[in-house]
Amino acid sequence: MSLEISAETSFALDLTNAQQYGPELLTDANAASDPNGNEADATTGWTPVSLTGTGANVFESQGAVKNTGSYALHADANDTPTANAGFNKTVSGLDAGETYKFTGVVRHTGTGGKWVVAFDGAVATSIPTASTTFFSFEFEKAVAGSSVAILISENSATNDGGVYVDNLSLKKVL
Repeated sequence: MSLEISAETSFALDLTNAQQYGPELLTDANAASDPNGNEADATTGWTPVSLTGTGANVFESQGAVKNTGSYALHADANDTPTANAGFNKTVSGLDAGETYKFTGVVRHTGTGGKWVVAFDGAVATSIPTASTTFFSFEFEKAVAGSSVAILISENSATNDGGVYVDNLSLKKVL
């Protein structure tokens, strides 16, 4: 059997099975907002927990260790180990019952215990001490309500460690 292609042969691309996404929902200009094209040397939109005013623990925008763009978020609880140290953000205006895709790149500082990234109460990825190069994570979840929490925090018995976070994105799966 042979296939003959002529100038009159046309092809149609079937995209019905290709997954599509809504617009970017993490729109605050900060060190991890590269998918928006509005990256800034800032921590705008994120709330630190036990990382400021606690010894020399750190929550900052910095440009020395990054994956994409010029900056990345950095959190470190090694100086004053504190249970549940981390940072979080609430995203509102979501459609209850719909699925959302949460992605980003993360790495550990290399000192202290493991950290986790959680989305709407579920662990999206774990960041062990040995993960000292950036790696990507992708997490999809149907949300129950119209707002969800994103939490990046220490998750070990030693209550220490640190992370770099970059290129965060949240989009509705269409």
